[in-house]
Amino acid sequence: MIPDPDSPAATAAPDAPALDLGEMRTLTRTTTPTEGHLLKSCLVAAGIPAMLADAHLAQAHPFLAGAAGGVRVMVPAQLLAPARQVLQEFHSGSFELESDAPAPSLAPATPPPQDIALWNPDAAAFWSLFFTPVFGTLLHLLNRRALGERRVLGAWAWLTASLVLSVAGLLVLIAAGGHPSLRMSVGAAMSTFLLVWYFSSGLAHSQAVARLYGSRYRRRPLFKAWLAGGAFLVVRLLLTTPT
Repeated sequence: MIPDPDSPAATAAPDAPALDLGEMRTLTRTTTPTEGHLLKSCLVAAGIPAMLADAHLAQAHPFLAGAAGGVRVMVPAQLLAPARQVLQEFHSGSFELESDAPAPSLAPATPPPQDIALWNPDAAAFWSLFFTPVFGTLLHLLNRRALGERRVLGAWAWLTASLVLSVAGLLVLIAAGGHPSLRMSVGAAMSTFLLVWYFSSGLAHSQAVARLYGSRYRRRPLFKAWLAGGAFLVVRLLLTTPT
């Protein structure tokens, strides 16, 4: 019979006599094999033989580990009392090293401005479907400046590109007299640009605002932005409609 690699006998020296551990009892259960191995190592270091049960099942089928009750940490029945003392010290953090540093904070180095009004970044991206990508790239740029971001060169580049694309599309439609096929081509180009911008830059800004403020920030009303976008659509319609 192949010995269990997690058993104390399997980890003993080759010439060492077999250990008679007697009846093994479950000391505790862990949710992951990693935690189980850590606790086992602490027990062995304290002179208490220990073994894991169901660790291989948890590794091969993690979704079944909960149904099986997790990973069992087992010790000899006669050593349950000192093992429980080690378990208590393990959970209290007594085995932490002095050099262990806390996990680095994921919070920004400087706290974000609190009394600030922002355009809803997701709404700005959505309304760009109707008001051209200039709508979203401009509002996102204004948000970044309001947040005090230093690196806004990329946002300026996206705004410039959207302006160039929108003006070029307008000129093409004017020159072609608003031909339906050209309208579809220009619309497809705008939509493609919008998708590339959103997944390259816009989505990251939306996630940053959500991470900093969640839904708790003052929202700038979109009414004026809608008016500007609507005025552009009216002008484009007048200029591209054949007389």
